[in-house]
Amino acid sequence: MANVTTSPLYWRRAALLALAYMVAGLIGLRFATVHEVVSPVWPAAGVAIAALLRFGTSLAPAVAVGGFFTNFLSGASAPVALSNGFANMLETLAVVWLVRRWVGPSLTGRRLREIPGLVAAVGTGCTVAAVVGATTLWIAGSAPAGQWPALWFTWWVGDVVGALVVLPALVHWWDGAGVRSPSRATEMVALNVVLLGVALAVFLTPPSSMPVSIPYVLFPPVTWAAWRFGPRGAAHTSALVVAIATVATASDLGPFAAGEWSVNVLALQLFVFVLTTTALVVGAATAEQEDAARALATSDARQAALLRALPDMTFRVAPDGRILDGAGQVGRWAAERWIGRRVHDLLPPDVAGRVMARIAISLADRSLQAIDYEAPLEGERRFYEARIVPGAEGEAVAIVRDVTDRTRADAERRQLERQVLEGQKLESLGILAGGVAHDFNNLLTGILGHACLARETLEPDAPPAQALDQIEQSARHAADLCRQLLAYAGKGRLVVEPADLSTLVNDLVELLLLSVRRSARLRLDLADGLPLAAVDPTQIRQVLINLVMNASEALPLDGGDIVVRTGLRRWPERGSGGERVVVVPAVPGPGDYVCLEVADTGSGIAPETLPRIFEPFYTTKFTGRGLGLAAVAGIAGRHGGALVARSQPGQGTVFTLLLPVAAATASVPQAATRESDEAWRGQGVVLVADDDNTVRTVVARMLRQLGFETIEAGDGDEAIEVVKRAPHLVAVCLDLVMPRMPGLEAVAELRRLNPGVPVVLMSGYAERDRFDLGEAVDFPFLAKPFDLAALRATMRVAVSST
Repeated sequence: MANVTTSPLYWRRAALLALAYMVAGLIGLRFATVHEVVSPVWPAAGVAIAALLRFGTSLAPAVAVGGFFTNFLSGASAPVALSNGFANMLETLAVVWLVRRWVGPSLTGRRLREIPGLVAAVGTGCTVAAVVGATTLWIAGSAPAGQWPALWFTWWVGDVVGALVVLPALVHWWDGAGVRSPSRATEMVALNVVLLGVALAVFLTPPSSMPVSIPYVLFPPVTWAAWRFGPRGAAHTSALVVAIATVATASDLGPFAAGEWSVNVLALQLFVFVLTTTALVVGAATAEQEDAARALATSDARQAALLRALPDMTFRVAPDGRILDGAGQVGRWAAERWIGRRVHDLLPPDVAGRVMARIAISLADRSLQAIDYEAPLEGERRFYEARIVPGAEGEAVAIVRDVTDRTRADAERRQLERQVLEGQKLESLGILAGGVAHDFNNLLTGILGHACLARETLEPDAPPAQALDQIEQSARHAADLCRQLLAYAGKGRLVVEPADLSTLVNDLVELLLLSVRRSARLRLDLADGLPLAAVDPTQIRQVLINLVMNASEALPLDGGDIVVRTGLRRWPERGSGGERVVVVPAVPGPGDYVCLEVADTGSGIAPETLPRIFEPFYTTKFTGRGLGLAAVAGIAGRHGGALVARSQPGQGTVFTLLLPVAAATASVPQAATRESDEAWRGQGVVLVADDDNTVRTVVARMLRQLGFETIEAGDGDEAIEVVKRAPHLVAVCLDLVMPRMPGLEAVAELRRLNPGVPVVLMSGYAERDRFDLGEAVDFPFLAKPFDLAALRATMRVAVSST
C-alpha cells in the first residue's frame, strides 16, 4: 500500500486545508482588538480540528503552513509567524487526540455525553497555542511583558469559542443530513430570518444605547432551533449569531462595544461561549431523545412484526383476568379482538379456573407457569399450551400457542408405535408358531412313519390294524393343525384346490356343535349345486370355526341363534338400511363370488368399534384375545377374496366370506394306482441327512422297507463326508434346516462332488417356497409329516429321473 502523503488526494486536501485555515484566520484577525494577531474569536481553530477529525492527523503540517501565512500576512515577523504556525499545529493535534479519547472515535453531536468531553478537550488543547503565541510575541518584543496575561487569555478563549462555533457546523455540513420535510424546511428558513433580524437589531446599535444583557434575548430562538432541528440547527444558528456579534463588536457597535476593550472582549467571549454550549447541549439532548424514540419505535415495530410472525398469541392480563392488550393470531381469530374481555368470557369455566390459578401463582411467586388445555375454536376442539410470566405493574404476560396439529401428530405417532409394537408381537408369535409347527412336524413324521411300518407287518384284517388307522388319522389331523400354525406364522403356503363349501361345512358339523355354548342354537342353510371355490380347505375350516366361536360368544347367556349359510353372491350388492358395513382387507372387484356366511342374533357391534375389530390385538373381551378376526381377514386376502362385516346394535352381526369361483372344475389328478405303487421296489444306497434322530431313523427304515440300503448323517458336514466316501449313491434325502452346514449349502456342495445323484428335499415347514432354492428349485420335495406311500411315490420319481 502506497504512503498516504504521496497520493495526489492527500496533497489536494493539504492545500485546501492550508488555504481554508489562512482565510478563516485572516477573517478572524480583521476583528483583533488586543493585538494585530490576537482575535477574540478564532474560527480557524474549528476549521483545523474538523479537518483532522475527518481526514486524519497526517494533514497536521497543512495547519502549520496555514498558520504561518495567516500571521505573516497580518504583519508578524517570519520567526513569530513560524512559531505561531507551529503552535497552531500542536494545538490542533492536542485537541484531536483529546476529543478521540474523551468523546470517542467519531464526533456526532447527537449524544449528550459528547458535549462535556468536547468542551473539555477544546479548552485543554487550546492552551498550547495561547501559551506559545503569547510567549512568542513577548520574546519578539511585539508585546510588552505586562500584557502577556491579557494576550494569553484572549488568545485561549478566542481559540476555544472559535472551535466550539465552527467545528460543529462543519461536522454537520459534512454529514449532509438536512431537513427533509417541506414544512420543517419552511420553519427553519423563517426561524433564521427572525433570528437574523433580531441579531441585527441588537448588535447594529450605538455602543451605549443597550445594556450588556440585551444580547441574551437571542437565546430563545437559538434554543428553539436546537430543540426543533437538533445539533444541525443548533450549530448553524449559533454560528450565525456569533458572526454578527463578533463583526459588530469589532466595529464598535452593539452592547459589547461600550466601555473598556478588555471588558468588551470578555463580555463577547462569555456570550459566545454560553450561547454555543447551550445550543450544543439542547441540540444533543433533542437528538438523543429523537434517536431513542426512533429506536423505541423500531423496536416496537420489530417486536410487533415478530409477534405477528410467531404462531402464538401474546396477552397482558390483569390480576382479575381482564385482558389489557394482545397481539398475534390463531386461525381467523386475532388476539386484539379479546382486549377488554375477561378470561372467563373466553374459556370454559373449568379451563378458565385453571388458567386464573396459574396467573395467581405466577404473580405471587414471580415465576414461570405452564398449562396445557383444550378449548373450542371455529367449531372444533383445539389444544393449546400457555406460558405465563409476571409482567410490570402487577400484570401477567401469557403466551398462548395452538398445538392442535402437534398434539394430533403425537397421537398418530403413538398409535403408529403401538401398531409397530403389535406387528413385532405378531412377528414374534409367528416365529414361535413356525418353530413349534416345525418341531411338531418332525415328531409327527416319526409317529406316522412308524405307524406305516407297523402296518406293513400286519394283515389288513388284523385287530391292531384298526388302532394303526386311528393313529394315522390322528397324526394327519395334527399335521393339519401344524399347517394352520404355519399359515398363521406366514411360513405356510396355500394348497389351493377346487372345493364345495357346503361339503366343507357338512364335514365340520360335529366340531362346530362342540365349539358353541349349549344354550346356542346352530342352524345350517347350505346351498346345493354351488360352483366350486378355489380354496385351501384347511384354512377355510379354520375361518369357519373362528367365526362360529365368535358368534357364540356374542350371544346372551340365555341363548340365541347362529346361522351358517353358503351361496352365490354378486358384488357389489345393495346394503341394508341402517347397517354399518366394513370390508377387509380390500374391496373385491365386481363379479360373482362363492360366499360363506355366519350370522348371530347377539347385541351387535357399536358403530365406532366395528372398523377396529380386524386390528391385531384389538378386542372387547378379556385379556389375551383378539387375534382371530385379524387372522381370518388375512386368510381371506390370501385367497383373493374379502371378509364383509355387517352389524346393527341390538340386531346382531353377520360375517360374509367372499371367495373367487374356481377357474376349472376338473377333478384333482390322481396318482398311479395303489397296486402299481405297492409293486415298485428300489435298490442301491440312499443317504438320509437330518439333524432329528427320530426322523432320520424312521426315514431310513421306510427306505429299507422299499428295498434301499441306507447311510445316515446328522448334519450337512457329515452328509458331505459320506458323499466323498460313497460316491455311488442312488439318491440323497436331505433336510433343509440343519446345524453346522445348512441343507442348501450341503446341496450345492453335494452337486459339486456328485452332479448326477438325485436329491429329495425334506422340511418340517411344509412348504418349499419359504426357501431360496436356487438350482435346487426342481428337486422333489417332501413336506413333513409324510407316510410310506408318499415316500415311495417321491423316490420312484426321483430315481427314475436319472
